[in-house]
Amino acid sequence: MAEIESESKQGRRVVVIGGRVAGSLAAKLLQFHADVILIDPKEYFEITWASLRSMVEPSFAERTVINHKNYFKKGRVVTSPAVNITETDPMSSQWLNGTSLKDSLDDKGRVMVDENLRIKDRKNVFAIGDITNIPVRYIAEMHANVAVKNIKVMMSGGEKKKKMSTVHAWIRDGYCIIRKKILGGT
Repeated sequence: MAEIESESKQGRRVVVIGGRVAGSLAAKLLQFHADVILIDPKEYFEITWASLRSMVEPSFAERTVINHKNYFKKGRVVTSPAVNITETDPMSSQWLNGTSLKDSLDDKGRVMVDENLRIKDRKNVFAIGDITNIPVRYIAEMHANVAVKNIKVMMSGGEKKKKMSTVHAWIRDGYCIIRKKILGGT
């Protein structure tokens, strides 16, 4: 706890909204570098695609749910139903219209991000996963890794010294093709 308190005094605070693949991974990777708060509607991470396996192998069911506290030991979990933001339910991002991010939404209600996954016109606010205007299907982990690396670069004051990670996406024949470039730094 002392580590979190000392780092928060240095201004290293990160709030992750949504504890699905991208959000859970980002919170896990940042927990030793900042005071991290994970806001999610559930106290656990549910591996929904693994639920099918548990239908044919019932003993597998217990491995499809992981309590956030099992992997996120240095941060705080806040449960709130207001963070169910998915591309299958674009209206769930409507709440952003009442915030300072309203000008950062595209016509489908997704948050517009740059190649570093920073929200349009925001230096230190990132968006990852389904809420972004970059297609994410099956690559939420890549979004999380790029954003975490960039947040760490910014926290170290190295944005001008080190280049930030980028993610590029193209849609070709209905499939999302992603190319990740890690430039400079670690």
